[in-house]
Amino acid sequence: MKSGVNIFSWIHSFDGLFTKFMYSLLYIFIAYLLFKFLNYLINRSLKLALSKDLPESHRRSILTFYRLLQNLLRYSFIISVIFIILNFFGLDAKTILASLGIASFAVAFGAQNLIKDFVSGFFLLLERAINVGDFVEIGGIEGTVEDISIRSTKLRSFDGTLYVIPNGQINTIRNYGADYNNAVIKLIIPAKLPPKKGLELVKEISQKLRERDDKILEDPKVLGITGYGGGKYEVLVVIKTKAGERWRIEREMRFELLDALEKLGVIELI
Repeated sequence: MKSGVNIFSWIHSFDGLFTKFMYSLLYIFIAYLLFKFLNYLINRSLKLALSKDLPESHRRSILTFYRLLQNLLRYSFIISVIFIILNFFGLDAKTILASLGIASFAVAFGAQNLIKDFVSGFFLLLERAINVGDFVEIGGIEGTVEDISIRSTKLRSFDGTLYVIPNGQINTIRNYGADYNNAVIKLIIPAKLPPKKGLELVKEISQKLRERDDKILEDPKVLGITGYGGGKYEVLVVIKTKAGERWRIEREMRFELLDALEKLGVIELI
């Protein structure tokens, strides 16, 4: 009789546990559906915002803001799932935090750096120091900003390497692509071509490049000869370009100069 009572008690206990488990799965499923729905709304709103004719800097700011919303939504979903799991095991997260104390809980999980990353990330986004799509240098690492979250910033370098930098470690930022760039180009010309003709040639090439390339924002400035030696002289040109276009413009300018010098017979390209 006693064993029968124990079996009945065990079945009753199992039934209650199973019911609680199913409710937990249901809550997680509802949280997931809500997460997907809100994420869909964010993406739809983002596409609508980016479809408007806006300056590039505004578009990057919008993209950064929506990425932040997506990150906050993801973190909220993860925290909700953790609370549901704790509740399933009969643990009250509030009680755990109260008994351990917020400070000791943070230290126990090494969250001091995490809090520092969160605070730094908040001010980084608030001050709009960088946006998604900007080409920057952080801590000696150069790359394009792919993502900015509350905790970290992701940079993609020229060789494709992805760098994840905790926001708390960001001290100095060199932003090459906020609104515009200046392509500062040093052109080497053989002294075989007289300096006066060399300057005229550089002005002609840079102006033609300006006329056919809408990424150049102003007329190029040929600042003159800045160096001489070894049978060559150096001409300095500054071209204001749209953000992220300086390197391409520099390459095109050098190519056009080499092509013109070859046609004039000043150099021979093998």
